[in-house]
Amino acid sequence: MAPHTAPGSSFQVNIHHVAVGGRSDGCITHPGEEFVYVLAGEIDLILGDEVTRMCAGDSAFFASEVPHGYSNPGGIPAAVLWLNSPPTF
Repeated sequence: MAPHTAPGSSFQVNIHHVAVGGRSDGCITHPGEEFVYVLAGEIDLILGDEVTRMCAGDSAFFASEVPHGYSNPGGIPAAVLWLNSPPTF
């Protein structure tokens, strides 16, 4: 799904669909802040050296300068609402 931003917007909103066993392509860093909310399934959110299991209804907020990534350790596809500020991708 393409990122959703409006001209001059201060943030970007995406829904990440993560297949069972799917993961980000390593950890990344960039300027800004991020908010994630798990809509369905579960993910392991990687922030630096910490891994946090997140289930539907869980949320997190973090500085984008922290190396971050994710994976889906569960048995069903995950859907994650992901907001970046400023728009990044």
